[in-house]
Amino acid sequence: MLTDTRSGRCAPALLRGRTLVLLLLLSLGLLAALRWSGADAGFGGTVLLRPFDERIDGYDPGQALSVMAGMDTLQYRAYLRYRLLDLLLPWTLGALLAGSLCALGAPRLARAGWVAAVVDTFENLVLWYLMLQDSASVAVVQAASAFTQLKWVVYGLTLGMLGVVLAQRLLRSATARGARGG
Repeated sequence: MLTDTRSGRCAPALLRGRTLVLLLLLSLGLLAALRWSGADAGFGGTVLLRPFDERIDGYDPGQALSVMAGMDTLQYRAYLRYRLLDLLLPWTLGALLAGSLCALGAPRLARAGWVAAVVDTFENLVLWYLMLQDSASVAVVQAASAFTQLKWVVYGLTLGMLGVVLAQRLLRSATARGARGG
């Protein structure tokens, strides 16, 4: 992993600016590819037909099951591609968030990026299970929806921590410049 769990220190590779830029570009590329795959799967038209894990407030089991059952072969393949891409995104985003927190001097908070990646991966695994079932149960859809909501909460908290750490760093920098008279 890119952080040492015992010491809370970040791996030197994660602190390099090039690494963070690469993770940012990779994350943006994956997000664009997900958008394209989701549109091919028939999720581009309305908010109601967006891929499940893009719905912050979760989703209704009846609606989710009917969308899954109503997919034709091309839509199913596109959704399969979407699910494959979404296995990579959590770890790319998690590394980007962890690396950003490390670079800002908050290595212990960097764990939040990895927690977000783990929750997002669990959500993806439940969605895979849902997708591969001939007749998915309401309980599986509810579990996927709960993980979806939890994922957004954890990513939101992690981004909030990143914002607070960045603001503190900027304030310290401004205070130090003011004390030097510059």
